[in-house]
Amino acid sequence: MSGGQPVTNGAAPVTNGASGLQAAYLTQRAHSRVPLAAIDPAGHVVIADPELADVLNGDGDELVGMLLARLAEAIRDGPALTVRPVYRGGRLRGVLVGAADPPRPEGRALPRVVGMHGDHILLLAPQEVRVAEADGATVWLLTERGRLRCGERGLTRLEERLSDHGFLRVHRHYLVNLRRVREIAPTFRGGMSLVLDGPDRPAVPVSRRRSAYVRARLCL
Repeated sequence: MSGGQPVTNGAAPVTNGASGLQAAYLTQRAHSRVPLAAIDPAGHVVIADPELADVLNGDGDELVGMLLARLAEAIRDGPALTVRPVYRGGRLRGVLVGAADPPRPEGRALPRVVGMHGDHILLLAPQEVRVAEADGATVWLLTERGRLRCGERGLTRLEERLSDHGFLRVHRHYLVNLRRVREIAPTFRGGMSLVLDGPDRPAVPVSRRRSAYVRARLCL
């Protein structure tokens, strides 16, 4: 993680959009070590790591595209940039700008999974998550701490990060921690579901086209 404390724009009122942008910044910050900044659609820096705050200090009245162009020119000889739009309620709330993640060294600790509970951001070890369920773009996590909204949108990115840690996509709506599977239950017309551990013993359906691969991964 970059050094120093994040710099916030104290003069700007914190609107619902700004709160959503700050939450996206904190989510990204939880599993990234590179300098990061959150910029609203008017070009104002809402919150930033000190390394980027110095570069982004300007009039505060520029459009995002102009601001990003100036940032790219300022660090043209430095690391590559990543720019990720942030949407809340179907509206663009701003963008997250940062340097590209450095190569991950071997033996790096397990990644964190970010869960949202109201205004609280919970950092989870992967083994705490039993299953991730997609509901449109929103992902819900069934965890040791209850049902939480995932800090990431869509299952694909979460699947990419957790596939090396025992997680498997068993259905287009479900990503399962195979270490938490306790039973294989038959379903209608020769289908199957995975019964997970825990007092509620949730059952997760397996799609027919993935069933053979799931069986192989479970050594059945």
